[in-house]
Formats: sequence, structure tokens, C-alpha cells
Amino acid sequence: VRLLKNGEEKFPNLLEAIRHATHHIHIEYYIYEYDDIGTEIIELLIQKAKEGVEVRLIYDDFGSRSIRKTIVPKLKKSGIKVFAFYKFKLFRVANRLNYRNHRKIVIIDGETAFMGGINISDKYDNSKQNKLYWRDTHLKIKGEAVWSLQNIFIADWNFCSGENLGVEAMFFKRDF
Repeated sequence: VRLLKNGEEKFPNLLEAIRHATHHIHIEYYIYEYDDIGTEIIELLIQKAKEGVEVRLIYDDFGSRSIRKTIVPKLKKSGIKVFAFYKFKLFRVANRLNYRNHRKIVIIDGETAFMGGINISDKYDNSKQNKLYWRDTHLKIKGEAVWSLQNIFIADWNFCSGENLGVEAMFFKRDF
């Protein structure tokens, strides 16, 4: 486990791990913004999908509402599987506003994962000229501990997509 402080440590580590993906990339975020880092990650995901890497993205329909009409169609057109966590519909606000997915998880090839408090947004990177200093923490995890996060992602994926993505060996790397 490696502790990553703020976006200036997390984002370079995340980008590097994505670049090295060979089988699959699973991503789940509450907030995904269409800004510099959001665009850089999207372009890299599209490149990896063209290379034959399976890419799945879950975004929270409320927290990431700015990408619904911009990034999501672009990803789908590129062959990336994308689903919103619990589609947000105004008539459901009264009884389901609290049923949001605040997870921030990335799993790469079943051997490397990222989790913590940092969403995909330039405001988490203090090397940018932001008005406020942002302090948050993320973890980079390698090894068998990744499997628990993979199970969580698969359960969320099946809930959002209606698919039955199995708990299969290809998602759980064993030779570290």
C-alpha cells in the first residue's frame, strides 16, 4: 500500500498505471469532471480500449452530471462500457437523493487498485492555479488486497448495468 497525498501525487500514479494496463480497467467515481485531468484520463482510456483493453466506467449520475452529454457518448462510441450509478430523475428526488455512490475506485488488471477520497477533478491538484488548497488522501494498492475492491466493483457493475459480470479468475491476478 502506498499513501498518495492530493491530486499531485495521485494523478501521475493513476495515469502511469492506466498506461500499463493489458487486460482490463475498472473505474468508479462519484465526481468526474470534464477538465484537464478528466480529459487526459478519458483520452488514455480510449487509447487503451483501442489496444484491446476492456474498460468499464461507473459514474454517479448526480455527482458527475456534467459528463452525461459530453464524455459518456464519446466513451461509448469508443467501445468503452459506461453506466451511471442509479440514474438521477427529478421525480425520484424526494425519496432517493441520498442513494448515491461516493466511491472512488480504480482496478487495473486485477493487481493494482486506487481508492480514497480524491475524485477526478483539477481542484484536487494543488500544482494547478486553484483558488483553494485541497487536502485529501488516496491509496495505491497492489496484491491480493485489490480483490476486495474488484468484488465491490463487480457488484456495482452488475447493479448499474443489469449485466451479470462474473467473479472470474481473469479479474483476480494471482501471480504477483
